Amino acid sequence: MNFKLQTCLVLLCIQFVSGQNSPVEQENTEDYLSSGYYEVVYKADSLFLTRNYRQSFELLHGLFQKMEPINMYIYYELETYTASAYKVGNKEIAYENLQNLVSEHGLTWRQIKKDSILSSIALESGLDSLRFMQMRKTYEATINMDLREQIRQMKRSDQLYRGKSYMENLEKQDSIDISNGRALKVIFEKYGYPGKELIGHSTAEERVMMDPILLHMKDSVMEHYFLPKLLEFVKKGTCDPKTYGAVADKLTMMKSLDQSRFYGTFRGMDERLPPVEVLNRNRKSIGLPRYGYEEWRFNYLYKRP
Repeated sequence: MNFKLQTCLVLLCIQFVSGQNSPVEQENTEDYLSSGYYEVVYKADSLFLTRNYRQSFELLHGLFQKMEPINMYIYYELETYTASAYKVGNKEIAYENLQNLVSEHGLTWRQIKKDSILSSIALESGLDSLRFMQMRKTYEATINMDLREQIRQMKRSDQLYRGKSYMENLEKQDSIDISNGRALKVIFEKYGYPGKELIGHSTAEERVMMDPILLHMKDSVMEHYFLPKLLEFVKKGTCDPKTYGAVADKLTMMKSLDQSRFYGTFRGMDERLPPVEVLNRNRKSIGLPRYGYEEWRFNYLYKRP
């Protein structure tokens, strides 16, 4: 389903840029970074967590009139939108988007059953395990399994000598890292960023993620190729801003660059961070939430008395 074609229940439109451009003109010129997409997702996330379902729904509904949902890791804004729609009584939107989550975004039956709101939506909309399996096949047909396997093998080789035997095998691991870097360049140029839309979700049983490989690139290729390319993918909505921030922070530390360039993606480096207003400005510029939001979110969800 194309969210840009939705016409029902347009409750609130979020204005991200100045000027009198028509929605179509804005849609053609904005990317996920300049549109403020990520910022709205974090705001809607905080509202949903604090049970402000109406405001969360309205923010995301307005956002999805302009931009296709990404359904980012951790925040899963399309799931938030679906659940908040149900909570405020827009059940048709909830029913439709639960199907979209399964057939286009790979939502699993286990994830549905673990979530009380999604379970209710499934029950009321008639989504049983048989229908789910049919929709799941639609999703699996979109995944590039050969590319997924290639990246899985690259991730395995990335960790081959990292550990107790790392220093004894430093040259071997360096050679592997260089080889992985060359392979990643080919992948980026041929496919774009190999995120979940291309290779499927990372699961607890199989963590197929790019971050470890990217963080082990040599500083020269990291600076001159991977960072610009990752920022391009952040703008396209295929690469998580946190991935870009982590690679940029790693480069800053490796080259002892000005600490004002930090994005604050690594724990235990508070003494090296710039003033909070500079840090938050840096983070916003690449689509990250304000510093401390991730910690607040975790504590709110898992450490409440």
